[in-house]
Amino acid sequence: IVSKSQSLHKQVEKLKSTGIARDAVKAARTLKDIQQIFAETELKGVKVVEKHRKSLDQATKAVVTSGKELFQKAIKNLNQSDIGATLQAFYLLHCLTPQVDSALATIQ
Repeated sequence: IVSKSQSLHKQVEKLKSTGIARDAVKAARTLKDIQQIFAETELKGVKVVEKHRKSLDQATKAVVTSGKELFQKAIKNLNQSDIGATLQAFYLLHCLTPQVDSALATIQ
């Protein structure tokens, strides 16, 4: 968990600095992997893990926020590659439907 969390934070920082859609996918994949570890193991109450859990919530918010911005930009520029990448990131974070609905509402 600790090494994946450290890797995630590097990926989130890279996403924030570069604004590249594939970086959103990498961060979302790492988040999904960490969430799966939490779901499969009983780590509640372990201080080190609880410390990282809070930072994971912040990382998730950062990836979703960046993903929204990238998705809107990709739609505006008709960039199919970035649209696909951001959709994949949303899928991995279990927020695909609300993000697509939100984007469609702003287009119409």
